[in-house]
Amino acid sequence: MIAHEDMLAARDEPQSGPGAITENESVSTTVALPCVEQIEARILSRVAGRVQNLHVIVRQDGVILQGRARTYHVKQLAQHAVLELPGVRLLANDIEVA
Repeated sequence: MIAHEDMLAARDEPQSGPGAITENESVSTTVALPCVEQIEARILSRVAGRVQNLHVIVRQDGVILQGRARTYHVKQLAQHAVLELPGVRLLANDIEVA
């Protein structure tokens, strides 16, 4: 029978062997980013056509929104629709309020 202290010591020891992560390595997960059409569809579902000339630019470092809204509130709704998507970073909300 293994003593409780031995179990705790074994748990805290660094793991070795195939698949073990060393001190200088990290685990990364890949999240598939939504395409332009998916992002636009998400925004349009939230703002119900209240952003005219909606244009979504997807870059490696994030997303830029462009278009025109009648109120600041609608601009914010579009922004929050993007921010709720996993793995998507919003660089700029250039939706003009006019």
